[in-house]
Amino acid sequence: MNVIQLLAIPSVLRGFLVLLAAGTLFPLVGIAVLRFNLLNMRFMVMHGGLLGGAAALALGTNPLLLSLGINGLFLFGITRARQEKILKPSYVTTFLMVLSIGLAFLIMYKTGIQAKDSLSFLWGNILALTSTDIIITAAFSFGLLLFFIVYRRRLAALLFDADIAFTIGVNRGALNTAVIFIAGICITVSMRLIGALLLDALVLLPAIIGITSAGSGRGMFITSCVSGFLSVLLGFFASLILDIPVSTAVILAASLIFIFTYVSRRKRKA
Repeated sequence: MNVIQLLAIPSVLRGFLVLLAAGTLFPLVGIAVLRFNLLNMRFMVMHGGLLGGAAALALGTNPLLLSLGINGLFLFGITRARQEKILKPSYVTTFLMVLSIGLAFLIMYKTGIQAKDSLSFLWGNILALTSTDIIITAAFSFGLLLFFIVYRRRLAALLFDADIAFTIGVNRGALNTAVIFIAGICITVSMRLIGALLLDALVLLPAIIGITSAGSGRGMFITSCVSGFLSVLLGFFASLILDIPVSTAVILAASLIFIFTYVSRRKRKA
């Protein structure tokens, strides 16, 4: 079958459109994750996703919905810890990571679930999305775009300098909390689309390209989105043509774009 015939298959076309939307918009979250130093949090969310996957298999329900619920509770715990200054957020994330993996293996042991089935959440499957998965991803993508349009100036100020943002009236606490929840949802959804081990190609690598290549805040956002769009576009078609996994093709495409932009930037400076 050629590429056109493959795209005529409903599941392939749906997967392509959903991944393209995610690849274009999710790098916006990647910028916030990098600038707000939320990298440790993403590991906690990944572990929460594994717990959600194991629990969903045991209960026979949608793994994305359950993972979102579990990670929502975890994110609430982190934000409370930040606000109340009870424990360092890094301590809370470490505790929740350990708790998640312990509960996940307990569920697998007691219910007889094969580890390979539960750990399949690590790899994702863009072609096996359910209607619920598509609705959640589409709704989140739309909400993410709306959030960045409405709060773009305040976010830009907060990303540039938190103290300056505070002096011009930006509510740092509320905006930080919103960013933490958005980042957590984004990572959870990305795990379902492309897998936990490769989600950085969808969220972080295009953001790094934007941060290192652009000369302004607006340029950073635009470059990140364009890089993510091209990574998915090139990666998806490469996967169809070369008969390789979509997630692998996307991460290779994103890596090539990163190398190209880095070399181009070095040549301009030389």
